[in-house]
Amino acid sequence: AETVALSVGRDAGGTGIYRVTADGTATELAISSGAPYGVFGAIPAVDAAGTVAFYATRDAGGSGIFKVTADGTTTTVADTAGPAFSGFGTVPSINAAGTVAFTANRKGGGTGVYTVTAAGALTTVATTDSPTFDLFGVTPILNSSGAIAVTANRDAGGAGIY
Repeated sequence: AETVALSVGRDAGGTGIYRVTADGTATELAISSGAPYGVFGAIPAVDAAGTVAFYATRDAGGSGIFKVTADGTTTTVADTAGPAFSGFGTVPSINAAGTVAFTANRKGGGTGVYTVTAAGALTTVATTDSPTFDLFGVTPILNSSGAIAVTANRDAGGAGIY
C-alpha cells in the first residue's frame, strides 16, 4: 500500500509527524507540543513497511534523527546526546531495509554522511575529512540497494550530486 509521511501544523497547537495510508487513514506519530520533541524537520521519510524517519529537536535540549515503526515503536537513530554528533541535517532518508541515511556535524569538527541500519549499525559514508568534500547538503537520498546520492561542495571548487 502507498504510504506518505507528513510534518504538519496541528489544530491543537504545535506540529506533528503523521503517517497517511492510501485509504486516507492518518496516524499521529509524534507531536511538538509537549515532551520530548520541540521542532521537527520539514520532510519526514517513510519506507514500504510504514517506518517513518524524521529530524527533531528535543525540549530538554539537543537534537536527533528518530524513527517510528508501523507498530508505533519509536527509537533514536542518532542524537547529540551521544559522543559523535553535534547537529544534523533536517531531512533523513530511509529505504526498504529500514536503513536511515542522514547528514551530521561531528562533535570533533567537520560534517559527514552516515547510515544506520535497522539493527543499529552506524556507517560513515563520506566526510569533510577527505581531500574531496568541503560541505554536504542536508538531504541524502538512499535507495533500496543502499546507494546514496547527496549534494556536496568539493574542496577543489564546484559542487555536484554524488
